[in-house]
Amino acid sequence: MEHRGRTSFWGCVVEAGCSHTFDPPSHSFSKLHLSQAALPTDAKPNSKATLEVKTRDSLARAVVTLRAGKVEHASIDLVIDEQVVFSAVGDADIHLTGYHMPEFEGDDESDLEAAGEPAAQTVAKQAAQPVAKAPVRAETAKPAKEAKKRTFPNGFEIEVLKQGLPDAKFAKAGKTVSVKYTGRLKSSGKVFDATKGNRAFNFRLGVGEVIKGWDRGVEGMRIGDKRRLIIPPAMAYGTSGAGKAIPPNAWLDFEVELVNVK
Repeated sequence: MEHRGRTSFWGCVVEAGCSHTFDPPSHSFSKLHLSQAALPTDAKPNSKATLEVKTRDSLARAVVTLRAGKVEHASIDLVIDEQVVFSAVGDADIHLTGYHMPEFEGDDESDLEAAGEPAAQTVAKQAAQPVAKAPVRAETAKPAKEAKKRTFPNGFEIEVLKQGLPDAKFAKAGKTVSVKYTGRLKSSGKVFDATKGNRAFNFRLGVGEVIKGWDRGVEGMRIGDKRRLIIPPAMAYGTSGAGKAIPPNAWLDFEVELVNVK
């Protein structure tokens, strides 16, 4: 059973001993980011299930094993761009959740509007979702681990600097997240904005309260994770810049640490 929504949320239930085939949709949401696997709330005590993923060109691979009362959910970082078969091997159902990732479509002028404020002032308010293209295939990703660095066709980069605990809360669209960060101009390394001390910056993820590079780069982080984000102008302040601190067409370099999710 599979669910798709206008906000690009995706979810399905793989019943115990059964399989579910995912076919990438033909519209713009051409990739699936699989974010979490969990047992149902009514799972029988000590029941266990292993999530296996099989592509057309590979053998089935075990991604994560869940056991009621011990490990009932796990964060996953799989980007899927081809047909795969999910299987629940064991005596419990597995609930999968994630989101569809839109393709990057270039420097559309509507994506280059700037708020004229520094990053800590809830940066550019843009209604569109973050756009990026991820080449990672299902068979190369592993549960609770991320590639150290991912580079997208438009130059956007996500680099993992530190990872939190595998069972920590993770950031997803619609949640309010708290982050500590330092923002620099990539060209000069000059710091233009940063949180200070124990103060954190709060925003609702995935709804356009911040620049696209943040909406895309923070999603999927767990509490305690730290990432470096290299953000191209089209996912930041575009041709307008932001006041005197950020010039037009500036590439930005952020170090972001996730400290809370609500």
